[in-house]
Amino acid sequence: MGALRDEMRPIGDMPAEGGAGKKKSSTPTLLIAQLKEMSESDSEIMGGKPFYCNLNVDLTWIFVPENTDRQMFYLACEVCRKKVLEDPTGRGYHCENCNRHFENANPTYNFSIKVSDCSGTIMLSVFGEIGETILGISAREFHKIHEDTAAVKDLTMNVLHVNALALVVRAKVD
Repeated sequence: MGALRDEMRPIGDMPAEGGAGKKKSSTPTLLIAQLKEMSESDSEIMGGKPFYCNLNVDLTWIFVPENTDRQMFYLACEVCRKKVLEDPTGRGYHCENCNRHFENANPTYNFSIKVSDCSGTIMLSVFGEIGETILGISAREFHKIHEDTAAVKDLTMNVLHVNALALVVRAKVD
């Protein structure tokens, strides 16, 4: 069986049903145990089809890399938002997707968290704006402090168990 990969998306990116006025979402609210059970028993999800659901959870852990080889962000292209490579001359960044050269790159969050509810725990991947919401600072601000391990650990430890999270999760079996 493939690994279950969960990703969070901004609520505004979710398709909504209904007409004018209040939009009604068909996205179910599940417990973590229900999501795991569904992902193991539904043939469409097992086949790789993404499944969306709401989770009401507590943030229990943010995985902070111990060394500088792995970061909680990547440097992204200003145009297509794909990962860029530092120019070998040290004068900017190159995007292989756009095949263009840029002076600057946009730090973009990409890290893992562990969340829990009354039925269990699950690992989630956090991308972009969701990371900013969870950590409370922009990826650009985080990029400035990322080499200060103590500051990063203080920042992440200060957001654990503070507020309950209402997440829209995209679950997919890889």
